[in-house]
Formats: sequence, structure tokens, C-alpha cells
Amino acid sequence: MELRTRVATLRRLWQKAELAWEREMRKLGLVATLMLVSTPALAYVDPGVLAVLFQMGYALLFGAFAFFILRPWNYLKGLARSIFKRSADGQQQAKKH
Repeated sequence: MELRTRVATLRRLWQKAELAWEREMRKLGLVATLMLVSTPALAYVDPGVLAVLFQMGYALLFGAFAFFILRPWNYLKGLARSIFKRSADGQQQAKKH
């Protein structure tokens, strides 16, 4: 019984390996066909394009940070200063009277 289960397991594994091999060969055939049928590219993509795209992404992130975080923070600081300045002015005027 033990030998039969081992043989059955090996057969299942072999069938899975054959199916995987067939899928890979189909993919390889598709890639080879696309390479043979494709037309030559008439444009040049500079290797530095990715660096420019990353820089634009960084600029976008930092710009969004400055707009959505720092701008409201400065508004709140100014608001707090004006509130405390008014209360300090009110206290000084109360002392004068």
C-alpha cells in the first residue's frame, strides 16, 4: 500500500510538471512570435526618462505636502497669534483703566 501511494503521488507530481512545462512553452512561443512579427521602433527613449519621472513624482508629493499640511498650519498659527494678541491687548487696556 505504501508503494502504491508513493507511485500515485509521483504520477500526480509528474502530470503537474508536464502541465507547467506546456504552459511555459506556450508563453515562450508567444514571445518568440511577437518578436518576429513586431516592427522596429522608430523612436528613442532616453535612459534618463525614469529619473525625470521620479523627480516629477517627488515634486508632486512635496508640493501636495506643502499645500495641504503647511498652509493650514500657518493659517492656524496666525489665527492663534491674533487671538492671543487680542487677549493680551485687552488685558493691557484693562490695566490702563
